[in-house]
Amino acid sequence: MLYCPARDGLPEINALRLVSHSLRLGLTHLIDLEALRLALADAPAARVAVNMSPASLADKDFRSRTLDALRGGRATVAFEFDETGLDEHWDAFLAFGAAIKDAGHMLAVEIRGHRLELVARLNQAGIDYLVLDGALTLGIHQDQGRQVLVTGVQRMTSLMGAKLVAKGVASEEDARTLLELRVDGLTGPAIR
Repeated sequence: MLYCPARDGLPEINALRLVSHSLRLGLTHLIDLEALRLALADAPAARVAVNMSPASLADKDFRSRTLDALRGGRATVAFEFDETGLDEHWDAFLAFGAAIKDAGHMLAVEIRGHRLELVARLNQAGIDYLVLDGALTLGIHQDQGRQVLVTGVQRMTSLMGAKLVAKGVASEEDARTLLELRVDGLTGPAIR
């Protein structure tokens, strides 16, 4: 987990607090670029996913600096953006997605179910996959309403030619249900 270590007499800052401060100061792009650098250093010849803040798209140099960081690397990077804030930076998101896809990388969005109208718009961006937050998958084996929701999202992503990945799957029952609902990938403590 990314954090700011203690230095010069100042205490360390945990990741959540660091992100909160960076959002307030308009500096999320610096954290995201550092996360990308670390991911590329740790997995130089693999496929890696890096979470990005939509707020980073507001920085005019973010896209070019991201592409610079990717040059010469052997990893395929999947850039995952949270649904929150994408509307504010929609045009920059589309431009970023086109640029990284042209460079051979992937684009994804993580949703919590609050902005389902956004899912349909993601076809414009040509996403490679959509990530269902753990809040949508926890206990899904007992929740018909969420099963119907995931079925609808799965149909939409399939029509877009994108994959659907469920994150934070905590039980074997949830995993089984998600696979029955034709989710393409699963992550979380119940996945071995």
